[in-house]
Amino acid sequence: MKHNFQTMTKKELRAYVLAHRDDDEAFYAYVDNIHEANAIIYDAVFEWFQKSNPHESVTKIPSKSSWFILKDAQGNKMGVNVQIMQSELLKHQLFIEIIIDELINKWDRRKLNSYMIMFLGENETEAIRLERDLTEVNFDSRTQYSHMVGYITPGGQFQRA
Repeated sequence: MKHNFQTMTKKELRAYVLAHRDDDEAFYAYVDNIHEANAIIYDAVFEWFQKSNPHESVTKIPSKSSWFILKDAQGNKMGVNVQIMQSELLKHQLFIEIIIDELINKWDRRKLNSYMIMFLGENETEAIRLERDLTEVNFDSRTQYSHMVGYITPGGQFQRA
């Protein structure tokens, strides 16, 4: 029986892929679904940055759609990386510290004046929880950074937590 993966929800498709691990067509449909969903999220964030920073240029780094560079009138550049989080941050503190360390190293090589990590929750409740968790976590000195937390509304708009 041939399945129509395009009509399945992400949750249904994930369940199908887990139950039929050797169905390559289902796996690729699932990966495509994830990439399309992420592209919509990154586009919403990019649009928000453009509207929120009318006097700065906003550039999406082509090789990584989750990266943006904001450049102000004085030529100062801020690197922004978008991290999509779907669970409580405290469970992943070490993972987050590794991500931040890696990003700082990359940003230093690009000679950016500052940087920010934008954490996106799955919805408003998750975003509020992420903001609380980030406030409670004491990262060591290697991982001090600026952050913003938000989510994408059902209408496809970025909203700060």
